[in-house]
Amino acid sequence: MDARTFRLSRLVLLASALSSAACALPPADVNEGSTVQRDPAADQCDALVNKICDAYVPCGVAHADCVSQTNQAFQQNYGSTCSGADAVSSTYQTCLSDLNSPLNCSAPELPVNCQGVILFNK
Repeated sequence: MDARTFRLSRLVLLASALSSAACALPPADVNEGSTVQRDPAADQCDALVNKICDAYVPCGVAHADCVSQTNQAFQQNYGSTCSGADAVSSTYQTCLSDLNSPLNCSAPELPVNCQGVILFNK
């Protein structure tokens, strides 16, 4: 396994830690004939994924590869990319702040406040 493959496989594991199934969330209420709008959580998810991927660039991971791998992990584990995120946890803002600190590229881990911050209704 080359270094790039190792970094991307590690990223997939971190993406899984970033999200969790939110079985307790009620299903979205969509009235017949109404226009379905993108959930604000989807935009928050996209923003967080971009911030995380920005943090991985100095570690040798291309931003586009990072976003792609993260969304593939979400799709595989939860049946949707960020567009299907239903909510974010109460630690979302703290997670964003925590990501302002550089990652340790030899052992990159998400900050504790980022664990399970993106919630998918499974």
